[in-house]
Amino acid sequence: MIKKASILLSMIAVIVFLTGCAATKESSHSYDDELLKQTSEVIITQVLSNVTEESLTQVQKMDDFAFQSQLYNFGIPMTPQVYLESANGWIQAQEECGAYIDHGDYSIEVEKNTVKLTTAAQFKNRSADITFTYDDKSYLQSMTISADYSMGEILKKAGLNTLLGMSTVFVVLIFISIIISLLKYVPALLAGKRETQEQKAEQIEQGVVDMSENSGQTAVIAEKTEDMDDTILVAVIAAAIASAEGISSQSFVVRSIKRRPENRW
Repeated sequence: MIKKASILLSMIAVIVFLTGCAATKESSHSYDDELLKQTSEVIITQVLSNVTEESLTQVQKMDDFAFQSQLYNFGIPMTPQVYLESANGWIQAQEECGAYIDHGDYSIEVEKNTVKLTTAAQFKNRSADITFTYDDKSYLQSMTISADYSMGEILKKAGLNTLLGMSTVFVVLIFISIIISLLKYVPALLAGKRETQEQKAEQIEQGVVDMSENSGQTAVIAEKTEDMDDTILVAVIAAAIASAEGISSQSFVVRSIKRRPENRW
């Protein structure tokens, strides 16, 4: 019994020892806090303080490899993409908080694979917190600037957002109500369209009938005209023969010409 108890205690001690070693290994993170502070200081005072929209546009036109080489030569541990994001954030922060004035000391927060350095910065219009996030190789991953707003400003902004949201909802509801109110005119419009189509159909039928009647009348007139033309032609021929022979036109008879129908094979 004593032997089993000793074996059990030994196993528990080994498990506790291994757990402590694993926790120590996970929590260990090697970094130089002074180096990270100096890097953050250089980024604020020398890199970002001189950034303008014009210079940022010029940087965006550069090749990534060439720009990365420049950052490496100046000892700035960041990629071109992180630089562009940080520069844009700095420009937006100055538009929101005013021109940069100064900042205080850094506070360090160590996480599993990153280190965060935060400092309180003073701008012309308001203060803000600047946070640098470095990876386990002391390369800058991101930089964020969070402006400090008073409680009154926060409530005012929240009220404006609420008012804007409610106004949008009311506008949408009014628009939907107008559409619903106009739906009652749809059947009348469809009925009017149907009546218009029927009237057009009747007009077309009446036009066809009128055209048929006009065609009949035209045929009768043409026939009468043809008969009249034959009579005149007979009189002209009779006068010509009488003049040529020196006899009276009453002594012979000129018959009208009859046209033979065309043979269609």
